Amino acid sequence: MTDNEHKPVLSRVLEKNAGQTLHSHFFTNVDEIFTREIGPKWTAYRTLWKRAGIDHFIPSFPIHLDLEIAGRCNLKCRMCNRQLNPGYRPNSGLPMELIRRIFDEASWYECYSVLFGMDDETLIEKEKFFTAAGIAKEAGLFDIWLSTNGVLLDEDTSHKAIDRRITRIVISLDAATAKTYRRIRGLDRYEAVLDNIQDFLRLRAAAGSKLPVLRLSFVVLPDNAAEQENFLDLWRDKADAVIFQSCIDVSVDPDALDPAGTESFFKDHNSCPQPFRRIAIDGNGNVYPCCTIMDDKPVLGNIRDSAIHELWNSRFMRRIQQMSLKGTLPFMKNCRRCLLSARGT
Repeated sequence: MTDNEHKPVLSRVLEKNAGQTLHSHFFTNVDEIFTREIGPKWTAYRTLWKRAGIDHFIPSFPIHLDLEIAGRCNLKCRMCNRQLNPGYRPNSGLPMELIRRIFDEASWYECYSVLFGMDDETLIEKEKFFTAAGIAKEAGLFDIWLSTNGVLLDEDTSHKAIDRRITRIVISLDAATAKTYRRIRGLDRYEAVLDNIQDFLRLRAAAGSKLPVLRLSFVVLPDNAAEQENFLDLWRDKADAVIFQSCIDVSVDPDALDPAGTESFFKDHNSCPQPFRRIAIDGNGNVYPCCTIMDDKPVLGNIRDSAIHELWNSRFMRRIQQMSLKGTLPFMKNCRRCLLSARGT
């Protein structure tokens, strides 16, 4: 193993999704992997992704979709929307008929990427996930993400993810010790998840595959902030990437904060690339302008009543995009909450 494999290929602030700062550490050159495994389509996709986020180019259809297909979770994470948001509406996940309709529409446009997993645990609906991932690939999407807490990532699931060439697995771990994991995630599953990750890595190596790329996620909270370096060291020679995210506290009411204390902050944190790149669809079919807004406002519409293309090009979505361009996103309550997370509010 070379020296370069022992240290990050890239360690930087990846970008700011409004206030949510993402510190990403790459231990393998994932872009090189994707370029080799997927080909020129990957380069075209990432060029469009950057153009939409940086130059605020508005494509005719979202580049990326976030889908909630399980609607349930097997953990009780203390920072989760499910635990903190009194307005959260439980659901049973998107049914297959709607999933098919989503990808049938996406096949007509330049939609390249889908992430399965929002406020739910995707692997509760394991067979639905693999069926939906297959439909997505048939529709021409090739960046297929599985977001999971890893509890149900057993050997059979890992085998299927490798054999069916799922592009990325993102596992939310948030701790470097079992005690901290239990305090944050509500249940004693730390050692089981570690075993599942090690099994996945062993099976991927045995298959001689680079896919799925493995990223481990760590939401920084007062309870785990001191474990960041240990977490990085623990996974440095194992995961392909580690990401540290600031926590969006859904329990904070931005309207209750002192306006004088937030006005100057918003002058420098007032835009977001996400409305130019993606939409999120919850298990009830509600469509949102990004993956961090899972509340009753702002909902663009529902896919039972409207096509994604119609909602993406709606006057409401254009208004949100223009607000980001003009730096007036803080006028929206949910955006203020996300923006404020950058300063630890």
